[in-house]
Amino acid sequence: MDLSEILLITSGLLTLSMVAATLCRHIALPHTVVLVLLGVALNQAASNIPALHLLSEFELTPDLVLFVFLPALIFESALNLDAKALMKDILPILLLAIPGLLLSTAIVGFSLSSFFEVEIMIALLFGALISATDPVAVVALFKELGAPRRLNILVEGESLLNDATAIVLFTILLSLIAAGHFELADTTTALVDFMRVFFGGILVGLVTSVIMSGLMVRLYHGNQSVQIVLSLAMAYIAFILAEHTLHVSGVMAVLVAAIYLNGLGITRLSGATTHAIHETWEFIVLICNSLLFLMIGLSVDIIALAGYWQPILMTVAATLFARALTMYVVLPFAVDWFSLPKISLNERTIMWWGGLKGGLAIAIVLLIPVDMDNRQMLIALTLGVVLFSLIVNASSIKSVMHWLGISELTGDERSEIKHGMDHIQHEVRDLIAEFSKLGLLDHDVRTTVTDALEWSMQDSQEPLSAQQLTRYAYLNVLQVESDELEHLNEIRLTNYYNYLGYCELLYNDKERPVVLQHNKKSKISNSERMEMALINFLIEKDWASKLLTYYQNLRFTNLIQRDIVGILLVNAALKSLDSQREVETNVKIIAQLKERFRRRLKVRQARLNAFAD
Repeated sequence: MDLSEILLITSGLLTLSMVAATLCRHIALPHTVVLVLLGVALNQAASNIPALHLLSEFELTPDLVLFVFLPALIFESALNLDAKALMKDILPILLLAIPGLLLSTAIVGFSLSSFFEVEIMIALLFGALISATDPVAVVALFKELGAPRRLNILVEGESLLNDATAIVLFTILLSLIAAGHFELADTTTALVDFMRVFFGGILVGLVTSVIMSGLMVRLYHGNQSVQIVLSLAMAYIAFILAEHTLHVSGVMAVLVAAIYLNGLGITRLSGATTHAIHETWEFIVLICNSLLFLMIGLSVDIIALAGYWQPILMTVAATLFARALTMYVVLPFAVDWFSLPKISLNERTIMWWGGLKGGLAIAIVLLIPVDMDNRQMLIALTLGVVLFSLIVNASSIKSVMHWLGISELTGDERSEIKHGMDHIQHEVRDLIAEFSKLGLLDHDVRTTVTDALEWSMQDSQEPLSAQQLTRYAYLNVLQVESDELEHLNEIRLTNYYNYLGYCELLYNDKERPVVLQHNKKSKISNSERMEMALINFLIEKDWASKLLTYYQNLRFTNLIQRDIVGILLVNAALKSLDSQREVETNVKIIAQLKERFRRRLKVRQARLNAFAD
C-alpha cells in the first residue's frame, strides 16, 4: 500500500471517528464500542464494495500496537494517574496484576486444554495473553463514564501493571514452547527471567525519565514546544530502549517514566507548560484510541468467527470465572490478611465486569509463530473474546454502575463539589470586578454576566448536612494553605523538597476524614527509623565525621525552613477561619477547626524553639 493511500485511509478513519463521537452524545453506547462496530461493518463492506477494497489491507499489526499505540496510551494514562493514590492501593493492585493474572492464566489455559485438546503449554500461552485487562480499553471507557476516583485508580493501576505481566509471561512461555521441552528446573529460570524483565523495565524507565526530565527543566526558556517534544521523545525512547534494545518490559519503562515526570519533573515547570503538555497528550491519545478501536473492528471477520462460536463462548465463560475468582475470593482474602484498605463488594463487581480486553491481546496473539499448532484457532478465540468484552461488557458497565449505586455522589464528594463551585464563583466575581475597574464591562453587561453566573451555580447551593458542612469548612482551610504554599514557593521561601513534602501533607489531609478531636501522637516513619539507624552506625566511624557534620547542618537548615513554612501556613489557615462566611451559623465547627490548627501551630513553634535552644 502506498504512503498516500495510508494517509488517505487514516484521515478518513479519523473523520469517521469524530462523526461517531458526535453521534455518541445521543445514544447510550460508549464511543469505543461504536468505533469497534463501525470497524466490523467497514470490514464486511470492504469485501463487497470494490471502492472500499483498500480497507482490507489496512491491518492491525503487532508492531503497530506495541511500538506506536501502546507507548502513547500508557504514557498519557500514567501521566494523569495520581501517583500518591496509586501507592495507597499498590498492594491490592500488585495482587491483581501478578498473582491474579497467573491464576487466570492457569484457569483459562487448563480449561482450553481440557475441553478442546489443545497442548497444555499452548493453552497456557493463550491464557496469559487473554487474562490481562487492556489499559487502552479500560482507560478510555472509565474516562468516558467518569468512574469514581478510587475505583478508577484500582482498575487503571491494575490494567497498566498486568499488561506488563502478561507480555513478560507470554514471552517466557513462547520461548519454552520454542525450546520444545519443559522441566521443573525451568521454573526457576522462568522466575528469574520474569524478575529481570519486570524490574529491568522499571530501571530503564527511571533512568530515562531522570535524564529527559532534567533536560526539560534545563532547556526551558519560555518555549513550551521544547518540553512537549521532549515528553513525546521520553515515552518512545523508554519503550523502544527497554522492549527492543534491552529486552525488558517496555510497558513498565513507560509507566515509571510517566509517573516520575508527573511527580517530580513536571512540577518544576510553569503551570502553562504543564497544561500544554497534558493537552497535547490528550490530543495524541484521541488519535490513537480512534484508530485502534476502528482497526480492531476491521480485524474481525464475522463469518469466519462464527465457525468458532462454541470455543469462544467457553473461553468467555472461563475468563469471566477466573476473574470472578480473583475478585471475590483471592482479593478479599489478601485484603484481610495484609490489613489493606477495604474494597467494597460493589467496587469488586465493577472491577470484575470492567475487566475489558482490547488491542493489546490482538497484538500479542499475532506474535505467535505461523507454524505453531492451533494458531488460527487462538487468533479466532482472541478476536471473539475481545469483541464480546467491548460490545457486551463495555456497553453495559454504565448500567451496572447505576444499578449498584456507584455513580451516586457521597457526602464528602458533595462537599468537595460545593467547595469547588464556590471557589470558581469567587474567582469569576473577582475577575468581573477587575474588568469593570478597567472599563471593559459596562453596568448592563456586568449585571447580565453576574445573573448568568448565579443561575449556573445554583446547583451548588443545595443545603449541606452538619457533617458535610464540617467537610466544606475544612476544605476551605486546606485551599487557603495550598494557595499560601504556592505563594511561598513562588517567592523561594521554601526549597523544592519542603514544597513537595507540604504538598503531600495537604493531599493526605484532604483525603482523610475530618477528625476534630485531639490529634494522636505522631509515629516515627520507616524512613526516619532508617535514617537514625544509619546515623548511629556512622557516628562511630572516624572517616564519616565530616560527612555527618555536613549532613546534619544541611538537615537542620531544612528542618528549620520546614517549620517556618509550616507556621506561615497555619497562620494563613487561622486567619481564613475568621472570615468563612458560609459557616458563620455553625460557630462550633469554626471553634473546633481553630483549636485543631492552634495545636498544630504549637507543635511547629515548639520544634522551632528547640532548634534555638
